[in-house]
Amino acid sequence: MRTILKSNRVFASWVITNSCNYRCSYCYNNCSAPVEKWDIDAIISTLSRTGQKWCMGITGGEPFLYPDFINICNQFVKNDITLYIDTNLSIEKKVLEFAETIPASMVENLYISLHIEERERRNEVNKFIDLVNNLQNKSFPLQVNYVLDPRLFHRFEKDFEFFKSAGITLLAKPYKGVYRLRAYPEFYTKKQREIILKSSPDAFRRTLFYPGNVRCDAGRSLVRIAADGTVTRCVGDHTPLGNIYSGLSLMDEATPCKAPFCTCFGWDLIDDEDKKMLIRSALADKIVIKPLLRRYAGYYWRVLKKTLHIV
Repeated sequence: MRTILKSNRVFASWVITNSCNYRCSYCYNNCSAPVEKWDIDAIISTLSRTGQKWCMGITGGEPFLYPDFINICNQFVKNDITLYIDTNLSIEKKVLEFAETIPASMVENLYISLHIEERERRNEVNKFIDLVNNLQNKSFPLQVNYVLDPRLFHRFEKDFEFFKSAGITLLAKPYKGVYRLRAYPEFYTKKQREIILKSSPDAFRRTLFYPGNVRCDAGRSLVRIAADGTVTRCVGDHTPLGNIYSGLSLMDEATPCKAPFCTCFGWDLIDDEDKKMLIRSALADKIVIKPLLRRYAGYYWRVLKKTLHIV
């Protein structure tokens, strides 16, 4: 079984809230969404009944905005559920409490996003550095990501050196979206790709690709928990596996992916032979043109209608 975790636990990707206190120019989420209410005891009970060891991948929005978030993390840890958290580290008090309360050994990864414009706007760059260094000193596994929106590319190398001097290594994260009618990450120039790969050699490994019905371990080693509690294979393949409150059943084996294109962890969940096949297909333009057309056709149509004043 292929998994995204070194611990070989089943990974549950869970959007605990869509609310966020940042307003990044490149973000596509509804950051002002209301905070959802979750029954944590019921979630733990459902996971326990599967007989598997789990890692809860908590994302958002900003997870630390969720009420009583530290206690929720404690509940998971006490039930031998490890943590993988996406965060911008903006809620300083809660982050410090987390670092003092949660054992670093129970954290698979802290996936930290540096949104440099927001940090500068709030005059909180030094605060961010102090928080990351504090977590590193306490041996928390972490990575610090820098979303390379095309508008930020001119400053990335300077920012990289600045944070490196402060003991923080930035990992370039390719921008996925449209800017000035160009679809990214596909439209990065060769020089830009070289800069990204210099700081993050695996940066493009999870760039979207057309899975072409290949077998994937999503649904067996990875699941997605939706806002209504529905559990599916992943963010792209909505094959139902149950409900986080009433029960779920994992797949017995790797099965073909039904997603039109993969934007999650799929590259880590398919076998080597299928990877070779996908690479060969890419060279024949079978997995580049298709996802581009599917992904951006709607966007370009909206732009065209606006340009031609079509209602």
